[in-house]
Amino acid sequence: MSTLFYPIQLLRSTTSFIYTLFLLSVLFISGCSTIPPIDKKEPVITVPVCPVCKPTTCPKVAEPIKKVAKKTRGELNLPVIGGVENVVVEPLNLKFEARIDTGAKSTSIHAENIQLIEREGKRFVRFSLYDSKTKSLVEVERRFRRRVIIKQQDGNNEMRYVVTLWLTLGKNKDEVEVNLTDRSAFDYQLLVGRNLLTDRAIVDVSLRHTLRP
Repeated sequence: MSTLFYPIQLLRSTTSFIYTLFLLSVLFISGCSTIPPIDKKEPVITVPVCPVCKPTTCPKVAEPIKKVAKKTRGELNLPVIGGVENVVVEPLNLKFEARIDTGAKSTSIHAENIQLIEREGKRFVRFSLYDSKTKSLVEVERRFRRRVIIKQQDGNNEMRYVVTLWLTLGKNKDEVEVNLTDRSAFDYQLLVGRNLLTDRAIVDVSLRHTLRP
């Protein structure tokens, strides 16, 4: 009996020790649960602060481009003339109602009795112009310049003599080349072409007799 007593007592002591250790562990764990929880504070929201900008001047707003109507007279301030104007042949002071034609390159006039003559080795053209005041023909003689070939509407070509005449159109007085021809079939004895109009006038065919010679 004595031999078995001691192991049994030792076993009981060991069991008691383990049981005590177990109780202490349980108490320790339960004690940890009694620790008051840490208060969770709400997060602080930080509002971003905009940096202070230096004052700047507003950019200038471009003004809309205004369309200005071009002047009727153009950059050269040319007079506006009609499709029919009075023209004076100087120095004969012969007044003609002329057809203004920007499509014609040169100026032509009705002439009669056209003759090419030579005097002292120089060639001249002798011809007659009609004077509407006296209703008679006025003989004129001018230096011969050249001949030109004019293509007619019917397809035929016409040879014409060219001379220079002083013509007054409004305030403009110029010496221009004029070809001589028979214009008896036309309404106007004088046709003014571009050689008298260029840089001198703007033509508005809807107008008539806008100038005073």
